[in-house]
Amino acid sequence: MKNLITIFILFVAVGCGKNPVVGIYEGKDGEVTMNALAIFGNGKVEFATSQWIVEGEWKVVGDELQLHPDEGGIMLLKIEGSRDLTWNVSTEDQRTFKKLNE
Repeated sequence: MKNLITIFILFVAVGCGKNPVVGIYEGKDGEVTMNALAIFGNGKVEFATSQWIVEGEWKVVGDELQLHPDEGGIMLLKIEGSRDLTWNVSTEDQRTFKKLNE
């Protein structure tokens, strides 16, 4: 997963813009990184786990980040004041993605 995050950082360096959500995020379960989220300045996004990578596009609507995977569907994440992202998978399952870079 660390190699994947390193690759994402290189891509983001090319696509960084002034939008505050652009960057690399990680979702952890304790000390183990479970997911990585790369939001590029060109409107593209990559969401990765240890098993797969999903590509798509993103846009900000109000205080939400909308991810639109190329395969279809939508993933809504709340933009927190800390600039972290929260994904409400269900009423019992809420996941936070911490921003790794500015």
